[in-house]
Amino acid sequence: MSYAVCRMQKVKSAGLKGMQFHNQRERKSRTNDDIDHERTRENYDLKNDKNIDYNERVKEIIESQKTGTRKTRKDAVLVNELLVTSDRDFFEQLDPGEQKRFFEESYKLFSERYGKQNIAYATVHNDEQTPNTG
Repeated sequence: MSYAVCRMQKVKSAGLKGMQFHNQRERKSRTNDDIDHERTRENYDLKNDKNIDYNERVKEIIESQKTGTRKTRKDAVLVNELLVTSDRDFFEQLDPGEQKRFFEESYKLFSERYGKQNIAYATVHNDEQTPNTG
């Protein structure tokens, strides 16, 4: 029996650019052997039509919700990144349209729970051994 998997990772300023490089495949990964570069073109973002600058977008979100004049701490957690996936057997039973719907429904759930305005990106990686979004 398959289960949905959701993992949350806190990201500070220093890690945000690395997340951008990984999610948008801006640099070839030296640490993730699961990436099949022939399939990278199959990746997509549910939130953005094109690549974005994560630091700029996150700063925009934070600034739009500030209520005072206090600066954001340099060591503050800026993003709670959620990874959503399942096991390979689950995805092998789904056609590409159903896989996309799985990620769209996940995006919808988190948009309703945390606010669509608080989501900076929702990248679906179809070029890894098991499809996932981060």
